[in-house]
Amino acid sequence: MSSDERTVVDKFKIAQAVADQIAVEQNLRSNRMSWNLTFQGFMMAAFALVVAEDLNPARIALEIIICLAGLSVTLATWHGVKAAELKSDDLKFHWNIHNLNQSRFPPPFSVGYGSKLGRRPPRIICLTTSLMWIALLVITIIFWPQPFTDGQQGHEKCIGICRNAS
Repeated sequence: MSSDERTVVDKFKIAQAVADQIAVEQNLRSNRMSWNLTFQGFMMAAFALVVAEDLNPARIALEIIICLAGLSVTLATWHGVKAAELKSDDLKFHWNIHNLNQSRFPPPFSVGYGSKLGRRPPRIICLTTSLMWIALLVITIIFWPQPFTDGQQGHEKCIGICRNAS
């Protein structure tokens, strides 16, 4: 085998290793988002069930705990997704440092704008669920624990505000 043939074989092995690792990172990212969305669905259902109960201190505590748990899982998922993105960036750098773009091997990843577009959905999902839990937490803390000056409880006042807005 000539040195040119050996170089092609070596580059193919490197390209295959990088492609395999990128596939692993994409699978990890996908699994993390699936687990997050499954957990978020259960937490939203739990929140809805708790909100449907009569107002009492235990209910308020549960609402706060559910909001904090949902927010914590969203932030942990975001960190996991970000870790996979960093690893993918490292693998892209490895691909480029071995000049595999100059070979006949197609890159196993998007470049430029395509890469940015592919990274948006997990970010938007994590941002949306974070903002949702923060909003529910703020609403719970502001409106539910205290009666208003007109004698209405916080949840009744909040429901009235929402009805008047629509």
